[in-house]
Amino acid sequence: HPDYEMEFERYGEGVTKEAFRNFLRQFPSLQEEDLQNMHLKMRHKYFMDLYDNIDDFQDKLALVDIPNDVLMEQAMIAQAGLPEGVNIEEVFVVFSIGIGASFGYVYRNHVHFDFLQLVKEKTKEELEASIAHEVHHVGFNSLIDSEKLQSLPLEQLFYLYLSGEGLAVK
Repeated sequence: HPDYEMEFERYGEGVTKEAFRNFLRQFPSLQEEDLQNMHLKMRHKYFMDLYDNIDDFQDKLALVDIPNDVLMEQAMIAQAGLPEGVNIEEVFVVFSIGIGASFGYVYRNHVHFDFLQLVKEKTKEELEASIAHEVHHVGFNSLIDSEKLQSLPLEQLFYLYLSGEGLAVK
């Protein structure tokens, strides 16, 4: 599925397709402490919870049915923390049973959320705030020249990352 292709591309060698396939085939019989891959180790408890309580998750599917007006409101909140002229054109919101440790992250113009963590750890309001937060990152990232990023001194990188995360939180 394209959403998982995006995830594997984003995580790179952190979670390979082969490692994830092996994990899926055996996670019910594995113990968390036996897993060497940090991401899969962190995912294990969520997969076990899904495996043991599938009906609970089925009942929570409505959480990902977010009305368009809510998405637009969150985009406007994200836009408020960006300089004038930065337009957030097209953002794809992706929900999946994630392959890595992150609840939410940005990859290119995709905002990804892990459904298993959403169900167990977030409220509807926290999800909406997270959408604004991650969409802000999409806009902020459009300001950054990735080639110049490689040559920035450590202090400037610190300020850049602090401003990007700080404005997204605000």
